[in-house]
Amino acid sequence: MNIPEDIPILPSGRLPEICKAVDLDDGDLTSFGLDLGGKNPYELLDEIKKTTEKNVTVVKLWQWWDLKVWDENYSDADIAEIEKETRAKGVDWPPSMVMADLVMASTNPCFEEGHWVKTSPLVEFRDNYLFETQNTIYVLTGPGLRKKVSPKIAMSFF
Repeated sequence: MNIPEDIPILPSGRLPEICKAVDLDDGDLTSFGLDLGGKNPYELLDEIKKTTEKNVTVVKLWQWWDLKVWDENYSDADIAEIEKETRAKGVDWPPSMVMADLVMASTNPCFEEGHWVKTSPLVEFRDNYLFETQNTIYVLTGPGLRKKVSPKIAMSFF
């Protein structure tokens, strides 16, 4: 991805990395996601909400972010220890989040229709389209991308 020269670089120097993280032309196309066909997202929301106490949010234009929590200097033993500690906290490995550019419907009043959302870490992924976090089930609709993102960049989105 080419960043135009007239875009100012943040003091942290992370603007290019932030732009790459949200670039919908960068990443690997996944086989995840539910094809809504002609189904209304609110009907889908109601169906799933009947099966859980958690909030449900239907999204599209999404990216699955695998958080790269180690670098080349870590040994296999170091990475295994990080994985063990992460799984002990009930978080999947590698830690993953979803960044979605469009909330279609939600039972959570914090997530407004038409806005973007970044999830908290994945707890469980099922049925090839349900991304479950501690408090919310995100319904991934349509195609999406998967990419590695540093935790610093992922957490810079609030």
